[in-house]
Amino acid sequence: MANSIRDEKITEFFQSVFRSHMDEEGKVTYDKLGKILTSLGRKISGERILKIKKKFGVEDSDVIDWEDPDFIMTVASLNVVDVKAIDDGVFSKAFKIFDMDSDGLISLHEMRIVLSLFLPVQIQQEQEMVETTIYGMDTQKDGEIRFADFVKGVKDSGTFNLSKYREEFLLASLMVAGFFLYQIFKQFGIVPIIGVYEGPLAM
Repeated sequence: MANSIRDEKITEFFQSVFRSHMDEEGKVTYDKLGKILTSLGRKISGERILKIKKKFGVEDSDVIDWEDPDFIMTVASLNVVDVKAIDDGVFSKAFKIFDMDSDGLISLHEMRIVLSLFLPVQIQQEQEMVETTIYGMDTQKDGEIRFADFVKGVKDSGTFNLSKYREEFLLASLMVAGFFLYQIFKQFGIVPIIGVYEGPLAM
């Protein structure tokens, strides 16, 4: 997917979310912004919402201009903090928009773009975790991802699985413990000398 098409799809996705919150007059007001962001997994403080309103709001108006590209990019740049809070309707909108052929399938390549909208930044920075998430969604092993597997994969990514990293934590703990023991022994002049075994001494 070309960058221009990707950006268009991302903008279309966020605008569709705001459009679904329009009132009878076709407007979305700032008092709904917190709820909308929560449905996107992007929970922010009231103070930060006021800063966004101050930057993008029109004087004496509480209406959000959700067609403003800069406003949409600001929302998109907010970090996802709770994948469990993402609304099912939001998942559905994203899948439909990135399902280019409307066949209920999204390719692995396109899914990488979709995941950038839903995964916390700390997970996105771990390429191995991203790839594991994507290939875990491909339950049919045909290079295509179905909607149910997409939703499950995103929600599962928000659950930290300690058992997956048990060996790494154990090794790190042993290294730290060893370092502190070495420092303690060193203070008392009990520093083990590590040499190389050269076999029995010649008689």
